[in-house]
Formats: sequence, structure tokens, C-alpha cells
Amino acid sequence: MSSSAIFSGTYPCLVDDRGRLVIPKSMRTKVLPASDGTQKCWWVTVMIPERCLAVYPDDHWDQFFRTLIGDAGVPDTPEKRERLRAVLEKTYPVKLDGQGRITVDPPLLRAAGLEGPLLAIGLGDHVEYWSVAHRQEYARSMGIADPESYASYVEGACHGGESDGDER
Repeated sequence: MSSSAIFSGTYPCLVDDRGRLVIPKSMRTKVLPASDGTQKCWWVTVMIPERCLAVYPDDHWDQFFRTLIGDAGVPDTPEKRERLRAVLEKTYPVKLDGQGRITVDPPLLRAAGLEGPLLAIGLGDHVEYWSVAHRQEYARSMGIADPESYASYVEGACHGGESDGDER
């Protein structure tokens, strides 16, 4: 994948009873296999304070991590080390299965509040997963004019509207 790959769009999805989420096809096809043909690793982490799940492909995770630790490479203060711990203690590598799904540890799903209808939202270098209810609440808290549009979007997509073809 080139570092210029941009993830965008909003797709309705669900987490299945085995804790699996689909990476929307239009997003996962932007990530090329490793040079030996194997699937590259993806990184899953909980974003605080937003309380959503963020999924980064390997290349973008490397860039995010380098930004997180800064130029020195090793956090040089207790505060910086704690910031690093806060991210990495809730971050795990995952691989896509044959249907483009990732299995997410139950504690991460709970921390992100992922249950019921979900939204997979492309946010540039990563994909975020939000519960529809929490996305509406967060949008409202940020002063977004029409947070109800998320529920309308999911309702339309789940009943014959546009979708990514394999996200449910």
C-alpha cells in the first residue's frame, strides 16, 4: 500500500457473535498483500476519549506509532511513557480472514461499546468502528447539526440502499 492510500466513506456493519468485524471491501482492497503474497497485519486499538475502535493497516500504523513516540524513539518522560502505555495496552495485531473480517478481543469491543448496528468510517489513515448510538451522541456533543443522519443512513443501507456489498 502506498502511504497516499486514503480511507473514506461510511458503511453499516455488525459485529458477529464471534467478535468479528468486516473491513469494508473498498477499504481493504487499498492494502496490498506483502511481497510474499501473505496478508499484511492490521492493528486494532481503542481511541480514547472518542470511545471507538480504530483499525490501521501495517504501513499506516508504523507512521502513527512513529508520530506517537516522537523523534527520540523512546519516550523520555514519565508522562510520554504513560501516553504510550495508554495506547499500546489497548492495541493488538490482527489478520484478515478469507472474508475480510478481523477478530477483535472482547475487552476491546466492550471498551469501544461496539454492539448493535455499527458504522465503519474511513478516516484517512485508518478505519473507525462506532456504535450508531454512540456516534450520534458524540456528534451531538461536538455540535454536529444533524447527528440523527447516522441512524437514517444505516437504516437505508440495511434495507436496500447503497452498501459495500459484504460488510454485514
